Amino acid sequence: MCATRRPRSGTTCARRARFSINELVATTPDAYLRLWRYCCEVDLITRVHAGDRSVHEPLVWLLRDGRSLRQMGRFDFIWVRVLDVAAALSARRYPTEGRLVVEVVDPLGIAGGRFALEGGPTGATCSPTDATAQLTLPVDSLGSLYMGGMSVLALAGAGRIDEHSSGALERAEAMFRSGITPVVFDLVLMAPQDDLERTDRPHG
Repeated sequence: MCATRRPRSGTTCARRARFSINELVATTPDAYLRLWRYCCEVDLITRVHAGDRSVHEPLVWLLRDGRSLRQMGRFDFIWVRVLDVAAALSARRYPTEGRLVVEVVDPLGIAGGRFALEGGPTGATCSPTDATAQLTLPVDSLGSLYMGGMSVLALAGAGRIDEHSSGALERAEAMFRSGITPVVFDLVLMAPQDDLERTDRPHG
């Protein structure tokens, strides 16, 4: 963890001190909770600012009142533009076994085509195919899915993915999801000493 502690200019430290977290990474959920507890229990701190947080940041579920956590910004820290669909999808791992035929639409004509993907936790293969497409999506949506932080169903709901075979969306959702998600948020926790749960049990 890398952090700094400083008061805002023009105010007293005791009233307006802020704890800024530049990076907070933990190897286990228990370590994650303990690191946040330390940050929230530093004396005289009235707010904690944390940058580069995940799209699925679990901190809100550790708080007595999730409304004390505020999103201050959302940024494009990671942007993926797939150039070789077969190579990119073959290089990935997928949490569940599955097979999909996807039609990728690329206005620049670089990565467009129809591809058969077979993948799972141990590896994947992907190659051009003449089989009927089960899903059609633009190349920018494929880039959003590639890192595992975006939902296939959410993109489909926004009209960014078309389903041609029943069940293909749910199968793609299961295959492309990742337990590790990209970072895009800056967060501020107000009155941290009063809000973090004092128990190690999950807060529902």
